[in-house]
Amino acid sequence: DTLQSNALRGYLDGTSFGSGDGKRVPSHSDDIGIGRVDGGTKFHTGNSGSNGDGLAGAVDELRVYNRVLNSTEIGALASEAMQLAAPASSQPQVGQTLNATPDASLVQAAISGWEQALGMELDGVLGGVRIVVTDLGGSILGYEAGGVIYLDDDAAGYGWFIDQTPFDAAEFALRTDQGLAAEADSAAAGQVDLLTVLQHELGHVLGLSHEDDGGTVMTDALEVGVRKLFTDASDSLDLLAGLLPVL
Repeated sequence: DTLQSNALRGYLDGTSFGSGDGKRVPSHSDDIGIGRVDGGTKFHTGNSGSNGDGLAGAVDELRVYNRVLNSTEIGALASEAMQLAAPASSQPQVGQTLNATPDASLVQAAISGWEQALGMELDGVLGGVRIVVTDLGGSILGYEAGGVIYLDDDAAGYGWFIDQTPFDAAEFALRTDQGLAAEADSAAAGQVDLLTVLQHELGHVLGLSHEDDGGTVMTDALEVGVRKLFTDASDSLDLLAGLLPVL
């Protein structure tokens, strides 16, 4: 029942455009609506009449939270964050927690995956990428912003699978529509594949967006115990092949 001062904050693509004091929703007979059914975007707690504040233009997606987000959460929402394709875990963590930047050998393996897929030398483009480990909250595994990669410290509560032999996928023996999957007795079972998330965020550093194909590294969500794949038919690979120098 407590109202906070300056607690209502609006962000558009990660940039604040306004704020105001908290306010209770008044009692009324109409539905609580966001947006207008006639196409004029409007934020209003009642009907779509003329007494609400509006935006001149379309809004693709709108999210409303009942708490103030921190700067990391805002940055993740403004980017194409990679999400866990499951609720954040409330069970004992299986995989490892990152207390520092991933080992350079794993980062190099992630870069090599892109180099092999594209047939291009990318170390000069990706080799100096900064990686920050922090608590991203919720189901966010990682995101890229301004050329910096942010990784969740505990993979949304499941823990990371940090592959000691990243140039093979022996721990992911099953081929599925979602990529390569770990069997129940695999060392990667019940954990989130850090190599996949690194490759995904490096793709964003290269300028790529999410893909609809759920089995590729540029899909927007990652299942527990799954490693995503590069595909020759990927639109992203075709795009990069035309932008980057060939070996």
